Amino acid sequence: MELWEMSASEAVKAVNKKDIKVRELLESLLNRKEQTEGKLRAFLYTGGEEILEEADNLDREIEQGRSRDAVTGLPFTMSDDLCWKDTAATWGSEALQEYYPPFSSMSARRLSEKGALMWGKTNLDQWGMGSTTRDSSFQVTLNPWDPERVAGDGSASSLAAGSSFLSLVSDTGGRLRQSASYCGLAGLRPTPGLISKYGLMLFSPSFALVGLMARKVEDISLAMKTVSGFEENDAATEDCPLKMKVSLPNVGLRAGVPEKAWEGLEEKHYWLLKDAIGALSNEENSPVEKTAEVNLPHFGYGVQAYYIIAFAEASSQLARFDGIRFGRCHQGENLEEWYYQTRRLTFNREARRRTVIGNFFLNENNYEIYYSRALQVKTLVRNEMLEALQKHQILFLPVVPETAPLASGDEERNFLREYRRDYYCAPVSLAGLPSVVVPVGFVDNMPVGLQVVGSPYSEKWLLEVARWIEKEAGVNLPVKDI
Repeated sequence: MELWEMSASEAVKAVNKKDIKVRELLESLLNRKEQTEGKLRAFLYTGGEEILEEADNLDREIEQGRSRDAVTGLPFTMSDDLCWKDTAATWGSEALQEYYPPFSSMSARRLSEKGALMWGKTNLDQWGMGSTTRDSSFQVTLNPWDPERVAGDGSASSLAAGSSFLSLVSDTGGRLRQSASYCGLAGLRPTPGLISKYGLMLFSPSFALVGLMARKVEDISLAMKTVSGFEENDAATEDCPLKMKVSLPNVGLRAGVPEKAWEGLEEKHYWLLKDAIGALSNEENSPVEKTAEVNLPHFGYGVQAYYIIAFAEASSQLARFDGIRFGRCHQGENLEEWYYQTRRLTFNREARRRTVIGNFFLNENNYEIYYSRALQVKTLVRNEMLEALQKHQILFLPVVPETAPLASGDEERNFLREYRRDYYCAPVSLAGLPSVVVPVGFVDNMPVGLQVVGSPYSEKWLLEVARWIEKEAGVNLPVKDI
């Protein structure tokens, strides 16, 4: 087995046992990246000689017994909306190509302080608006399972191809979870406040947070112990490292399946997920004791409420990119022309759409009609899901209505259809609940994931269930024939 084929947990164990060196592990990933990058286009930045020198320093410390932690020697990547000191943070936009933040995101810094190596930053849609990379200013990232289809983001593509072990990825309306489903990976959107957002570039503060993506559920559990917990630079964080506030039940878990919320799934997709849930509740030693249907009458309105709130926040968050305070400027004869040229050339179509519509929702005449009602729907969706989670410790939901879309083809560029892909993920973001995506099989040779949703701070349950599903589903990674 090649070193890049190992899971993150296997790699760390081998490093700490001194079976392999960190430099060997890193060189294996760099070589794999060179083999696959020409076809997949997952990365925007990778370290050079300096990162190999860091690996050598770690090897010396490990040899002398000075550095040994759960993530020591683990090379990791992160999406390019997370900051890393003195490294370009483009947020998928040409406007920020020359932005080199003087600080690092807290999640990445915590991994680094425990001996992990940040060696690459991955592609995403401009301003993080989308889950296909077709709106990236730089390139479209392709799916290792089928290079004619999108991967969702660069982190998912690199993990599935074997050029990464673990990645920090942001999730707003579902990019992390959808990318994981498209590429047959495990992905965690944690409870808000569990992982610090310090150093995350975001367009919607209410929903954006930092999550984890890996080839195996075990790898996510490994990293969670390091990145979670209180951070003095982020008042929204909680002081609850992964022992969590919610204790495990003494008996098997009860799972809820909101059948009506499953409407709109492709038929093959539907039966694959149903069979996976049925197998979970029928097998011996399963963590789930039984499943039952639950009713979430306002779930279908969740994606609409999410977009109204997210658009409103985007119009405010992107206002600073005017070429004066932030972003690349395009001068004009007067201030109005300056703004017009800068916004026209800096923002892509999706960013302009969200900014204009967001301002419309916040207009004095429209605030009560749209934005205020969206907040009311947000409360309804959250309350309904929390009520369901009082009777059932977890909920099973799809991730996306279909498999990964094609990378090309204007017929698919209907923005309403693209928003529809958030139908199952956006309400979970709206409700502020944690969820884990785990692959359960294939539809037309493309991976499909199942979303496991829990109450706040129930990550321990979610990861346990996801680990069991992963063991039974048997989706094999990484993809070798690229």
